[in-house]
Amino acid sequence: MGRIAICEILTVDRTIEQLALRKASASEIRDQAIARGMTTLAQDGWERVLQGVTTADEVLRVAYVNA
Repeated sequence: MGRIAICEILTVDRTIEQLALRKASASEIRDQAIARGMTTLAQDGWERVLQGVTTADEVLRVAYVNA
């Protein structure tokens, strides 16, 4: 169908688990996940733009819906 996925995967390690258990904010968990190497949805999308797999318009449309 001419579609590809862009992905953001949060790997729950000990640090992320501890943040969740102490009810840290979503932004704190996200910041820590990024610091620990998580690739965001937008980052994955822009990488695919650079690879020529999708367009900037598509990344803007799907990765920044609630930004």
